[in-house]
Amino acid sequence: PKAAETDISVGKTGTPSADKKSVNYVVTASTVNGTDGTVNVSDSLSFTGGVTGTYDQSSFTIYQVSASGTRAAVSGYAPAFAGSGFTISGLPALTAGQSYEIGYAADLTWTDGTNGYAAVNNSASGTSGTDSSSKWNSVTVSQEMISKQGNYNAYTQTADWTVTVNADGRDVSGFALSDTLGGQ
Repeated sequence: PKAAETDISVGKTGTPSADKKSVNYVVTASTVNGTDGTVNVSDSLSFTGGVTGTYDQSSFTIYQVSASGTRAAVSGYAPAFAGSGFTISGLPALTAGQSYEIGYAADLTWTDGTNGYAAVNNSASGTSGTDSSSKWNSVTVSQEMISKQGNYNAYTQTADWTVTVNADGRDVSGFALSDTLGGQ
């Protein structure tokens, strides 16, 4: 087979902030051989569990990284937001070994009345000419704060219950746990 003359590859990382109020992302669009023209990057968010969120539109940064690793800020390009995502269109073509790094934050809003589990799901894609690539990423922001499981033990004819509290190891001082079975 003939080697590709042009290519694009998309990567995606996400890290929740220490206070769990945002997730910081970096989308990377890179090439081994050079791109087939200008570069377009799209991204979308969805949420699972007790959280919703929005892009922090003031947090966006774009860097072009040379084949030798030198980073240079790129100006004049901004995300166009639509629905649950954004697109940055028309970034200049990349030569062999270059990449773009697009950084941003997603601000989170917590929903009351849930068990504490929250994840931000994210899809990023890049295109250049006829080349395309995509990457899916899910960041768990919080584990369940409380869960309960029960199994019937036929031998002893009893129910065995397991209550798990605070899987994330947060400060729960001042909280109390109560568990009532059968109104007792």
